[in-house]
Amino acid sequence: MGKEYNIKISGSASKLYPTCLFLGLLYYADDEALDVPKRNPYKGEWGEILSNEVLLRDEHPMPQTLFLIYLSLIEKKFYGIDTPLEKSQLEELWEQVDENTKKQLYSHIVVGMAPYGQIAVWVRGFTKSKLI
Repeated sequence: MGKEYNIKISGSASKLYPTCLFLGLLYYADDEALDVPKRNPYKGEWGEILSNEVLLRDEHPMPQTLFLIYLSLIEKKFYGIDTPLEKSQLEELWEQVDENTKKQLYSHIVVGMAPYGQIAVWVRGFTKSKLI
């Protein structure tokens, strides 16, 4: 299946535009996925890590598809998305190391949910964040 990575998943929504997540999956194979952990409502700083889930195992292949169903509380409207992710870009970012500490730069994939069905995906670490 390929190389495996230590990946943590989180959701995010702005405190001005809270959302409720009904289903969030990051597929790395046809029938295997990582869950975007629930936190209802999601509201906080846009792009920040707002939830974490303890996974049964630490290492997983890099996700290649995002499937998401959520409710925009401001609009009172459901949105869904099923879209590919740039797996090779994610893998490249995950292999970056801080020159000073020699530690991996990124630890989380953060899925942002916004009004009008807008989605954002970031990779985040303790000191660095990148919108992909």
